[in-house]
Amino acid sequence: MHNRMPRSSPRTTRPTPCALLAGAILAGVLLVGCGGPRSKMPAFINNPVPASVTSAHEIGAAIRRACIRRGWQMEPSGRGSGVATYHKGRLMAALNLSWTARDYSMSYRNSRGFGYQPKRNAIHPRFVHWFRRLRHTINKELQRTGARR
Repeated sequence: MHNRMPRSSPRTTRPTPCALLAGAILAGVLLVGCGGPRSKMPAFINNPVPASVTSAHEIGAAIRRACIRRGWQMEPSGRGSGVATYHKGRLMAALNLSWTARDYSMSYRNSRGFGYQPKRNAIHPRFVHWFRRLRHTINKELQRTGARR
């Protein structure tokens, strides 16, 4: 004889309304968080330039060279200012640039495909990466300009 255990039927219980509500809230929180990681949108305001660079014209030229090196297109938008735009596939990033004889500034203008959230001042980290790389290249160009003097 075989000693068999009695077959138990699966228990069927219905979730309580409270458990359903908790599950719905958790699902909503998870869905909202699935928009991808977000970083605080930087703004580099009044970045100092090397003391050996003394004119706004030199600074503007260094910024234009840096944009070209990084594949950004820069359009002047007035004296001492411009708009830099970068396209890669479906993504687009645009920055406001301004400069004087002593410093330069970079700030967010527009984007496509990065999920910018103005209330939180948050954007996808890839945009921040492009932003910082351009700033680094501008600083390198300014150092080269100062070293040529």
